[in-house]
Amino acid sequence: MKLNTWEVTKMSKSLRKGKLVTLVLLMLCISIFPVEVLASDGVETSEVTFLPQSMESGWGLETIRAPQVWEKSKGEGVVVAVIDSGVDFSNELLKENKWHNKKEVPDEKDNDGNGYVDDLSGYSFSDEEGPLYYHGTFVAGVVAKTAPKVKVMDLHLLHSGGYFFATEWKKLIEAIDYAIDNGADVINLSLYFRVDPPSEFYRVVKRAYRANIPIVSIAGNNNKKVSNFKDHKGMIVVAAVNRDLKKASFSNYGKVVDVFAPGEEVVSVNPDGEYVIDSGTSLSAGYVSGVIALLLSSSPDLTVPEVKESISRTARKLEGKKIDLKLIDAGELLQKKSQS
Repeated sequence: MKLNTWEVTKMSKSLRKGKLVTLVLLMLCISIFPVEVLASDGVETSEVTFLPQSMESGWGLETIRAPQVWEKSKGEGVVVAVIDSGVDFSNELLKENKWHNKKEVPDEKDNDGNGYVDDLSGYSFSDEEGPLYYHGTFVAGVVAKTAPKVKVMDLHLLHSGGYFFATEWKKLIEAIDYAIDNGADVINLSLYFRVDPPSEFYRVVKRAYRANIPIVSIAGNNNKKVSNFKDHKGMIVVAAVNRDLKKASFSNYGKVVDVFAPGEEVVSVNPDGEYVIDSGTSLSAGYVSGVIALLLSSSPDLTVPEVKESISRTARKLEGKKIDLKLIDAGELLQKKSQS
């Protein structure tokens, strides 16, 4: 059972005076049960398929035509902040993609004066310790295989199991602020919010927008029409297609969606260094963040509106039942940009 804050408040008002124990239990529900959770419910945490140790790219890269542009750009000089469940870089796919804070050394001091101690390759905003949940490493792997020379800034936020709690909006906002202040060029935010975010979230999104840092977010995995952001002009919202280039059966859709990308049977790596297959719009966002890295590496002065317009204008138009499907196309995107 999962309660949201409105449900808990409504229930608490119906309590008779004096039932303090019940009230305390209900208050605990607000902090224990997740309100906003990762878009993994029903898709990304189920049936992860293990592959032989290999660099198999899967069908997604060819579909978005990323390899065709690698002679022009591999994401050199671009930093993608992955706000997720933490990234394990000790594997073949990600070992060359770790972002390094050159102003920081591991001495338990804040050498660069940014307010964070030993933030060598990012920072953990999570209070949990222990093994990493696979999701962040998997998403980072999708970004890196799309843009092989990109650097990934690891901003650990999510709890084990991929949960993001209602009490943690401040941590998410702080993580986005960190990315803005410490050199990120793109922010990958593979989180699905069941409720509309607070105004403070939109303020930090606008701050990223003014700094020309696109935030790549997701439509979610509930196979429904959504409008989960009241104001998403600073974000690029991504939905998923399957191998047949149709909307993936799990993918949400709606006017909030800017572009589609492969999201079914995606190949990447987990924190144990094993190559696995998984599905979800979070992985679609990884492809889009990677493509934007390819674009910004060759055209670093683009604004967020210019990035969004370029992606929309060059996307492949696909047939869909009452849904406007536009598939991101790295080949067309970089070709048109080089001609302009």
